[in-house]
Amino acid sequence: MTRTVSTPTGYGPNLQMSILGYIVAIGVAIVLLPLLPFIVLLWLYFKLTDSSDES
Repeated sequence: MTRTVSTPTGYGPNLQMSILGYIVAIGVAIVLLPLLPFIVLLWLYFKLTDSSDES
């Protein structure tokens, strides 16, 4: 038997945490957006110089 003042409400969606998650995701995207050209260049470099396709 639990000793609580109120009855348990159960689990459900938490709107405030969802909004906070979206704000953090947008902030990360804004910070990483300037790095996108370098990531694409590195991906192309490794794609073109990959020697594992040769038999």
